[in-house]
Amino acid sequence: MSFRPTLFLLLIRNFSYFLLVNNQTSRTHFTQQFAPLTRIISDCRRKDTEMKNAYMVEFELPEEFTEEFMALIPRQRFMINQMLADGIIQNYSLSLDRSRLWAVMIAESEFSLMEEIERMPLIDYMVPDISQLMFHNSSMEVMQFSLN
Repeated sequence: MSFRPTLFLLLIRNFSYFLLVNNQTSRTHFTQQFAPLTRIISDCRRKDTEMKNAYMVEFELPEEFTEEFMALIPRQRFMINQMLADGIIQNYSLSLDRSRLWAVMIAESEFSLMEEIERMPLIDYMVPDISQLMFHNSSMEVMQFSLN
């Protein structure tokens, strides 16, 4: 049984953002208090993805956004945030001209990756191009030491 801290991570992120907006000192204290827990969650995610593959998915977006497309954006953002919290998506980026999206995703196979992509509300408007990665390094995976 793998540990899936989805709800907890969303709560931590939202509360951390709230503190950032309202009080920088409280956010620093909060971050220090939960640093060990964050490392544990990160370790659980790493163990959960050890036997899986990393893929770079480039999505080509339509040239013009219709009203139907725009109406689906909030659902897309919710789904992406959920996939980020679950560790399915590692990174998610949009080009400045809004013509392409890039996502580094984790899956057991290309077939299971396609199943995850099909869950995205905007998939009918996007054309995915999938490349399996040899590796994917991220600053989030590097241990951070506190000087306290």
